[in-house]
Amino acid sequence: MMRVIYLTILAFVLSFSGIAQSKLTAPRVLFAVENFYHPEHGSYVELYLSFDALSLQYEKIADYYQAKLEVLYVIKKGSNIIKYQKFEILSPQMKTEKGRQNFADVQKMTLKPGDYTVDVSIWDANREIEPVKASQKLYVRLKDNKLDMSNIIFEKEVTPTEEDGPFVKSGYLMTPWLISTIPAAMEEFYVYSEVYNSDYKLGGNGAYIEKHQLRNLDVDSVFENYSIVKRVNTSQVNVILKRVDLKTLPDGTYSYTIELFNRENELVGSTGKQFYRQSDIPSLKNGQRTAEVADFETHIRSATSRDSIVDYIRCIRPLGTRADQNFIDYNWDKASTEVLQSYLIGFWVTYKTENVFEEWITYRKLVKLVNKEFGSAAKAGYDTDMGMVYLKYGAPDQITNRSNEPSSYPYIIWQFYAHPLQSNAMYVFYDPSLTYRDYQLLHSNVRDEKDNPRWKLILQSRNNANGDVDKDSGADHWGGEVDDYYTNPR
Repeated sequence: MMRVIYLTILAFVLSFSGIAQSKLTAPRVLFAVENFYHPEHGSYVELYLSFDALSLQYEKIADYYQAKLEVLYVIKKGSNIIKYQKFEILSPQMKTEKGRQNFADVQKMTLKPGDYTVDVSIWDANREIEPVKASQKLYVRLKDNKLDMSNIIFEKEVTPTEEDGPFVKSGYLMTPWLISTIPAAMEEFYVYSEVYNSDYKLGGNGAYIEKHQLRNLDVDSVFENYSIVKRVNTSQVNVILKRVDLKTLPDGTYSYTIELFNRENELVGSTGKQFYRQSDIPSLKNGQRTAEVADFETHIRSATSRDSIVDYIRCIRPLGTRADQNFIDYNWDKASTEVLQSYLIGFWVTYKTENVFEEWITYRKLVKLVNKEFGSAAKAGYDTDMGMVYLKYGAPDQITNRSNEPSSYPYIIWQFYAHPLQSNAMYVFYDPSLTYRDYQLLHSNVRDEKDNPRWKLILQSRNNANGDVDKDSGADHWGGEVDDYYTNPR
């Protein structure tokens, strides 16, 4: 018998597709998987299941009623099966069928860092019906000797305990809240995350700054009274556990982010999570939503194809902040479709305060152009360096294309006369693979972009290898004109 814990869930997000879900045909269930790390055992994942008790068949056993589920997890790397686990889950015992309560299960599996697929099959053992099945990509990213963070998990309840169990972490029995909507009746939750290997990165006697921030995405406003900035001593594992009072939080879409900074105030780690707060307190927009916003939200919510939503999310990455990009990188392939839709709506409504739907249609046309110009069979155009710069800043004013300069890798120089950050902005892209498709950003003179003082040496090392790390000028060879084209684009 697997130990389970009660969950009071207002609604379930069905992350399974392809099988009709109803009270009579199949269990309603939420599946989630999270990355964690242990100093002795390495990276591992926790696989969560939450069950809607009303969708299950309860059988009378002696003087109580109980549901029984059979679950199969299969972890694959490519076509190879790496691990599998089949087990049984019993619901809490009920004196009457009407006393049903939702419940959950969690399983732990150690996995080496890498890309996997997890196949899930769930049977209601009390009924002769087909199992619910799902397949989800799984990216195990936490590594030894690397400063990193687990994703944020919202916990509905946290209780100190000296016992051990699957829902016990750091001496607390926790009730995870796995969906992105926080109902009005829920007056608080706890933010849980873990920081790994800060002692390896910053030294055993070092320290870092931990910064918490709650932002309303409807009006792009930070709630300063929820912000926390504190100094933390380094360790193999640091636990983050913070109670968040929701009673005075207005209705709306929010992001909760945690950032880590070293002594030089450099960002060394970050994680974030979005949620929608249902509240009797009017939203900061006073409940007024324009027709444009409503049309845009309807458009995004009606896009039920997982591939379409992932494409939407990934194409806005060039426009986002570092926190936005971290969220997209960590969640595009594992967050539920509903979470990605909510994130996209909140992001775009904040990014474009007027003509929201019209601007989205215009942007998608630009994405289509970028994919055609810079994409390949292996990579969408918005994932390339040239595509990202184009989407963020628009078309360059001047383009110099040098694909056959002797002893140099193929390169392209973009010049922007009036860049948002400075005048006369320069970007140098090159293709070390010689495929003439995926040009990489080698150097830029724009603040906070890639600044590589040895870019000329690298560019002209196609036939002139040079291991001198102190040298930053290119080799002097016949036909080499990069200095001229960079100084005087034409």
